[in-house]
Amino acid sequence: MTARGGEPHDMKAWPPIPPDRIVDPVGAGDVFLSALLAVRVDPGLVGGRIQHNSDLLLAAAAGSLVLEGPGMLGVPTRLQVLTRMVRAIGLRVQSGATVD
Repeated sequence: MTARGGEPHDMKAWPPIPPDRIVDPVGAGDVFLSALLAVRVDPGLVGGRIQHNSDLLLAAAAGSLVLEGPGMLGVPTRLQVLTRMVRAIGLRVQSGATVD
């Protein structure tokens, strides 16, 4: 991938984490970006492993969880996010996908 100005730029990705149910999609993108910003500011939230896409995993988990509750009640706790992250990693390992 090339960024503006022609300089090479690496793109990171993490597959979506499906919610258990969808109650309210409003705010999912905001929570995803907020979680991504939080982990970039404090890499300790994922044990300093942002180079292994743990930042995107945390953001995807938070975005997935916010769909499951109405409005601000859907914003997940840190424990809920960590639990969803563990589940997502387990599902990737079971499917044979690599986990960096």
